[in-house]
Amino acid sequence: MVIKPSVQDFLDAATSFGFSRKYNFQIESIEGLPQQIPFDPRFLLYVQSARLPSRKITTTVVPFRAFEYNVPTIATYPDNTNWPVTFISDNQNFIRSIFEAWNTVLYNEQNQTAQNINFGGCKIVFNLLGDQSNLHKNYKKYILWGAFPTLLEGVEYNITDTGNQVITFNATFAYQYFTVETVTRDSDQ
Repeated sequence: MVIKPSVQDFLDAATSFGFSRKYNFQIESIEGLPQQIPFDPRFLLYVQSARLPSRKITTTVVPFRAFEYNVPTIATYPDNTNWPVTFISDNQNFIRSIFEAWNTVLYNEQNQTAQNINFGGCKIVFNLLGDQSNLHKNYKKYILWGAFPTLLEGVEYNITDTGNQVITFNATFAYQYFTVETVTRDSDQ
């Protein structure tokens, strides 16, 4: 016999597990920038939006007697060439300048050179936080390994704007793969 869940069951589950909210994230760090590019960790407070990276398992069909089994073969990362982050622009455009410089260091078209960068040392750490009640207890940490900027989208300015809106810009990153950690802290930290 199938028992249909009640509204009270849903309320009990929602009270226990809560709901994820779109604003409960933080980019903790962007590490491994070329040494000549200055970076202030406070710039990460200007991140307006980002998304969790995706992971896909590719399968292969393997025949066995009268059956065909789907067998996992390799993991791929569909976003690893196109992971977007939206930044709120600071007044002096320091943040955008960092990614412009990093992008130019990767490949400088004026002298047609690419700097040899240790991609294993470049990473972006993305934290998926909980609500205020468990903000300091448990959260997920996504680490995008071998990250670097591939695209800085154009920014539109308009003289007819009333000055009430701030400028944002999109930076797109590539990465090799990502790992996930669960961070558990004591409640008194």
